[in-house]
Amino acid sequence: MPGAARALLALAAAAGTAAAQVPLQQVPPGTPFAAVAAGEINAVVAFTPPDFTLAMRNQEAGFAFYGKEVNTLEGVRCERQAGFEFVAQANLAGSIQVGVCMSEAKRVRALATTAPLALDRLLAELPEIDAEKRAKLGWTVTRRTAANRTQEHAFPVVAIGHGFLVVHTVVLVPASGRQAIVVQADTHRLCDERNGLKDKTALCRDTRQALIDIARRLEARFAN
Repeated sequence: MPGAARALLALAAAAGTAAAQVPLQQVPPGTPFAAVAAGEINAVVAFTPPDFTLAMRNQEAGFAFYGKEVNTLEGVRCERQAGFEFVAQANLAGSIQVGVCMSEAKRVRALATTAPLALDRLLAELPEIDAEKRAKLGWTVTRRTAANRTQEHAFPVVAIGHGFLVVHTVVLVPASGRQAIVVQADTHRLCDERNGLKDKTALCRDTRQALIDIARRLEARFAN
């Protein structure tokens, strides 16, 4: 791993551990969003450096949602967002991106609302993926309204290319509608049996619930 990557890895791991150990309201004002986000991810995922930890992603990317046409994607960028790589056994093993959207909140909500139909249209092109296999892969959709009236959407964003690209996605839209919290993660390699993490982290035991928990922590942190 290059020296610059090791430095970023150490910084992200330290920031995550420190931020996770204090209550939400006690993080010092002006703390960078990436450091706060790393802490909230760590609080749910429970990193165990150096064998399992987080590194900052060098290139910032937008969030991916289903486009209007089958097997197309639509990008969204948020005012606050941060991307990270998972590191397992000294290898990059997936990624996670989190964001709090303000100006794009309405569009994010619309994209989350139409995701189930878009997923059904895509899977109609894949008759070999029956209901049983879909459930086994986690290619399902859940929606609920929390006690605080926040809408919680969870679904996979699936794209077909040379194989499948799957990004687990959670979108939270508070009752005010003024913002949307987005969490997207690629955990396929991370949760491979060879990494030995399947039963050691919430992210692999129940990926969807772990991402929902991260999103809820971000909502509590950045409530608007």
